[in-house]
Amino acid sequence: MKRQTSNVHRAFFSQLIDYAGMFPPASLSLDEAVRNYAAYLKSEDAWMLGRFVCFASQLAELDAYAELFDERAPLKISALGVKNPTRQEFVREFETTRTQVEAFNEKWRARGCVGAVEIAVPSNFDEIYFLGGAWAKEGKTRNVKLFVEIPFDGEWADSLPRVLDALAIQNIGFKLRTGGIVASAFLTTEQIARAIIACRERGVPLKCTAGLHHPIRRYDASVETTMHGFVNVFGAGILALARGLPEKVVREILAETDANNFCFDENGFAWRDVRATDAEIANARRALMLSFGSCSFDEPLEDLKFLEWL
Repeated sequence: MKRQTSNVHRAFFSQLIDYAGMFPPASLSLDEAVRNYAAYLKSEDAWMLGRFVCFASQLAELDAYAELFDERAPLKISALGVKNPTRQEFVREFETTRTQVEAFNEKWRARGCVGAVEIAVPSNFDEIYFLGGAWAKEGKTRNVKLFVEIPFDGEWADSLPRVLDALAIQNIGFKLRTGGIVASAFLTTEQIARAIIACRERGVPLKCTAGLHHPIRRYDASVETTMHGFVNVFGAGILALARGLPEKVVREILAETDANNFCFDENGFAWRDVRATDAEIANARRALMLSFGSCSFDEPLEDLKFLEWL
C-alpha cells in the first residue's frame, strides 16, 4: 500500500534531492550509483528524486546502462564541468562540456536527458557576462539550464553581487556549496542567508550542494562542525520569497536546531509564526529554491520519516 503524502509535502519535497552517489562521503562507483538511481525511480519515493549528478566526461559511459531507463522513467542528469579550473582550463573545458552534453541528448532522446549543467568558474572570471551566449551557441543546449559556482575564498562576499547580476541578465542559475567533508568547507548561516536574499532580489534560481544530509541543523562529529539542515535552508528560502523576510530572520531560520519549530500541516509550511501556503511553496521551489545534491537518497528520507514529515 502506497504511503499518502499531502499537498504541502509534495510542494516542499518534490524533486528536491539530486542524487550524487559517486561523490563523498558515499564515493560509489558509476555502476553502483546509476543502478541505485534506476532503482529509486521505481520506488514509492521517486517523486522526491531530482537529477542524477555525474561529470560531463562520464556521459558516454552511461550508454552501457541505457536498458535501465525509458521514456516513462528517464535518466535525468545534472552534468558537472571540470572542478576548480584554472582560467586556461575553463575555456577549453567549457566547450568540451557543451559538446559532451549535445552528444548525449542527441543519442538518448526520450530515454534520458541532461537538463542542467553545473560549472565552476575561476577566481576573478570577468568574462562571466558572456557565458550565456557561449553556452547556447548553435542552439543545441539552449534548453539545458546552466548553473555557475564561484570559488569560496576571501573574495566570495565581494564577488557574489557582481556574479549574480551577471547571471540574472543571462537567465543562469547559481550553485551554492553549503558544506563538504571538512569543517572549513561549510558556509556560515550569514553567508547562506546573504546568498538566498541576493538571489531572491535578482530572480536568480539557486541549487545547493554538499553537507545537506539531514533535515535539521545539527552538530556532526565526523566533520567536527555544525552541518546545515536542508529543511532549514529550503524553508528559509521559501519563506524569504513568500513573506519578503529580511536577512536577519533568514539567518534565524537557518540556525534553528529544534524540529518542533517547523510545521507541515493542511495550511502549508511554517517556522514559528512565519508561514507559506502550498501555492507559495510550489512557486518558491520553481523560482528560487530548486534542489540540492546529496550522496545519499535514503538517508534524507529516513530522517524525514523519523520526524513524521513523510
